[in-house]
Amino acid sequence: MENNLVYWVWLQQALKHGNNRIENIRLSYSDIKEFYSAGEMGWRLCGCFTNSQIYNMNSFTLEEAEIILKKSYNLGYDVISIEDERYPELLLNIPNPPCVIYACGDISCLKNSLTIAIVGTRKATKNGLKIAYDISYGLAKNGAVIISGGALGVDSAAHKGAIDAGGKTVAVLGCGIDYPYLLTQKNLRNKISKNGALISEYPPGFEPTAYTFPIRNRIISGLSKGTLIVEAGEKSGSLITANLANDQNRDVFVTPVENGFEEKFKGSMALIEDGATVVTCAEDILKEYNNRFESALPPINLYNIKNLKIHKIKEESKKTKEIKENLKDVKIPEEYKKIYNVLLDGKMHIDKLSEALDLPIKDLNLKLIEMELLGLVAASSGKMYEIIKK
Repeated sequence: MENNLVYWVWLQQALKHGNNRIENIRLSYSDIKEFYSAGEMGWRLCGCFTNSQIYNMNSFTLEEAEIILKKSYNLGYDVISIEDERYPELLLNIPNPPCVIYACGDISCLKNSLTIAIVGTRKATKNGLKIAYDISYGLAKNGAVIISGGALGVDSAAHKGAIDAGGKTVAVLGCGIDYPYLLTQKNLRNKISKNGALISEYPPGFEPTAYTFPIRNRIISGLSKGTLIVEAGEKSGSLITANLANDQNRDVFVTPVENGFEEKFKGSMALIEDGATVVTCAEDILKEYNNRFESALPPINLYNIKNLKIHKIKEESKKTKEIKENLKDVKIPEEYKKIYNVLLDGKMHIDKLSEALDLPIKDLNLKLIEMELLGLVAASSGKMYEIIKK
């Protein structure tokens, strides 16, 4: 199989990403090498390739494919072909599965698991971020693997919920894994790779375009038994994912739209009107699958947030007072001031911060996400947070 990998890389690059000719090839040829050796005459006899595709197969070389493989391995990525036993089984069942996927992390979490995609707008409301985080947390706490796109907004909240629950999450990117896209997400992506995987059908260095993300979305839905849409606009890419999930005979869920935001999230409203299953919590989704996937999912036993002990915030030290004096001109939104003031004492673990503020971690994490996006705090490994000195 390993000897065939370079041929699959060649084919994917030659036919371009998202092509739907793989099934024809696998039905007509017993081996990808045999297909490659058939050459232009054999490819034309298949009767399913355009002149442009045949030109590309003639133009792209095995040597170029080998360069891609070498670069991937040098970066520490895994390259998994469609005939590899590690290739996600659900993905095999879609009409246009990728020939190869590049992975940073461990994709074994996708095997024999309940996989749920959670996607939505990058410009989510506070309520939308909270819902995405809470549902992801609850699903991951019960053994589900959360799939999303690694972007800002709902995607980030979903990934963070799974990680904070001690669960697994997979981000499907619309560019090469190493491409410096959305650098603000670098820390989160590092965490995802350590608690699941970053995957892409695009090779290292591949630049994102307006077309790569819609093509990518079929993999998000294809990896998932169900897709949850949170706050989708009228022309949201999340609707593409929902439509793909429907085409792939997968379940589609949607969260209710908050009063007053019906116009902003017309996409979600349309899904509700079309009969998508409306859910408000993780349990709503878990109940749908508890009997269908018993081997992959433990009995429902939703997490309980324990009452946190009340700890008084320590009296301000002289050093803290000096720092506050120096930062008195920094404008902090009122809802973040308590968190900000506690972090003036220095870097703090999220658990300690939660105790100091008497604020549940799931609520605190949402605020910290927002503060990160505003450039007020920075997260480091081990769930440590500190304020960003201006």
